Amino acid sequence: MSGGIVLDASVMVAELMPDEDSELFNRANASEAPILVPEHWFAEVLNSLIVHHRYKRLTATEFHALRQQLEIYFQHIVVSPCTDTNHISRIAHDHKLTAYDAIYLALAQQQRAHLATLDDAMIKAARKLKIKLLAAR
Repeated sequence: MSGGIVLDASVMVAELMPDEDSELFNRANASEAPILVPEHWFAEVLNSLIVHHRYKRLTATEFHALRQQLEIYFQHIVVSPCTDTNHISRIAHDHKLTAYDAIYLALAQQQRAHLATLDDAMIKAARKLKIKLLAAR
């Protein structure tokens, strides 16, 4: 993969949560391509863990262990800025996405990277934008 793999937060959350599938994360992680994330990625993943803990999907012990695991993984990825607000806004409007999700798509385009996501709306938009998707299999 020439430009790397843009890893959506949904894939990392699936990897961290004990009852979710992480096949896509394993495929991305096994690749020799660099793992790229936007600047808000860490906060997005951490927020998901906080919400899962708040609603009792995670015990306090599980939350702290997963937070530490996230911190370790964060050291092995490339945080890539994506600040073309015009392009991000256009993607968000055209595909009815949040700015947060549109940034992943814009970053994949900017870096000529594959996108790894579990989000159906992002997959649909990526296909329309001709962004290569990393498949679970």
